[in-house]
Amino acid sequence: KNNEVELCLCERDKQHVVKFKRHIKSKHSIVRKKICLKGKVFYAYRISIKDTDLANGLKKHGCMNNKSYCIEMPQLKSKDLYRHFIRGFFDGDGAIMRKKDYVCISITSASESFCNSLVSYCDEIVGIKLFKKEYTNENAFDLRTMARNEGIIFLHHLYDDCSVYLDRKYDQYQRICRSEMISLKSLNDKDGIKRGWRNVD
Repeated sequence: KNNEVELCLCERDKQHVVKFKRHIKSKHSIVRKKICLKGKVFYAYRISIKDTDLANGLKKHGCMNNKSYCIEMPQLKSKDLYRHFIRGFFDGDGAIMRKKDYVCISITSASESFCNSLVSYCDEIVGIKLFKKEYTNENAFDLRTMARNEGIIFLHHLYDDCSVYLDRKYDQYQRICRSEMISLKSLNDKDGIKRGWRNVD
């Protein structure tokens, strides 16, 4: 509203707000905010920036109020940029879960169009299948991996050789990689480029 852009994250993710401020070279203050929700009190950190160019740039790429319901996969200049965009989305609305002897990833969105685009991306680019389930009571969709190896392959695709990520999710990914339950084996294509990790034991 009024060309104001706000980033507000829970207290444990404060460092990500600091990263955002540093990368855009902002001099705005980061403020601790008290949030009351369902009878519980939480604290968050927020930065609010009033900037017409920044706001218009985000709108141009489909970021607007209530974006959860209308977000679309953006049209980006480089194919490699999609991996970074999806990582940012996953950092906010994704989850990493241990299912007995394999790793499962889950992504939630209220935009069916975005979900369909993400399913296509993972099928064509990452080489995995995401299965979509609709939560009718919550007006949302849940995407998740079902095959034994595909959660690790997805995470490897997002986080390998990246420099910006939500620390909490990245640390979880690293713990999984170091876990004795996971045997990491490079899966290389004909050019020798690492594409993923197989063998979840």
